[in-house]
Amino acid sequence: MGHPNADAVRAAFDAQTRGDWDAVRGAFADDVVFHVAGDNRFSGTYRGKEEVFALFDRRRAEWRTAGMYHMRDGRIAEAWGFNEDQQAVDQFWS
Repeated sequence: MGHPNADAVRAAFDAQTRGDWDAVRGAFADDVVFHVAGDNRFSGTYRGKEEVFALFDRRRAEWRTAGMYHMRDGRIAEAWGFNEDQQAVDQFWS
């Protein structure tokens, strides 16, 4: 057991791996802000669970990403994703 915020993020990723999208949604604050890096059709800022999960539904691919999370009351309130090879990701989605 680590820090409660780190545990919450890990639990969200574990739920995603299991396909438990209700648990994943529960890990995010209702007013979450999600930032997607790069220069492609998904790049930008998404606000609220509806926008964020609409993004997740459209964007299905795998690559190595580092995430930075701002937590509020045990939930993800803001997130930034940084891709290992942003140029490759941009080319893929262009």
